[in-house]
Amino acid sequence: MTQAPTTAAITPTYHPSTPTPLSNADVEAAIAAYVAYVELAQKVDSGLASIDDLLALSTGIQHSFDRDRYESLQARGLRFEGAPIIALATLSLSTPSRSTMIAIDACIDSHDVRMFDRSGNEVAFETPPGVLSVLVTMELDPTSGAWLVSHSTPRSEGPTCE
Repeated sequence: MTQAPTTAAITPTYHPSTPTPLSNADVEAAIAAYVAYVELAQKVDSGLASIDDLLALSTGIQHSFDRDRYESLQARGLRFEGAPIIALATLSLSTPSRSTMIAIDACIDSHDVRMFDRSGNEVAFETPPGVLSVLVTMELDPTSGAWLVSHSTPRSEGPTCE
């Protein structure tokens, strides 16, 4: 009986400048952290949670953007009703990820979100809510081990949002 040829197992080696591969657990944890961030943002928008709670889930550019956005909304007396729906959140194939940074392609459906002023009057959006295609960058906080939203920007690459 002839045995099939065997080959030695290849163990990849990584140069310090080469990103280590991500585990499925890392990707799942980053996506779960993003979902929690969007859900908490909806609660802050509705006045049911504190901006400080949301700021604890972000870092860098996103942290500054969120702080400025909510200060502006509070100063103008605006609040939101309705929840955005995450229609898609998946590891981005068009943007490289690394061990401390994960890029996520997301689709956020905001059709049911409405805005109100201090008096309870509905305010029209400058651009009507719809489905947003975004690229979200998640960074691993080395102190807490939590994935934090560090940047979110419109995207044209990756899966389509309809």
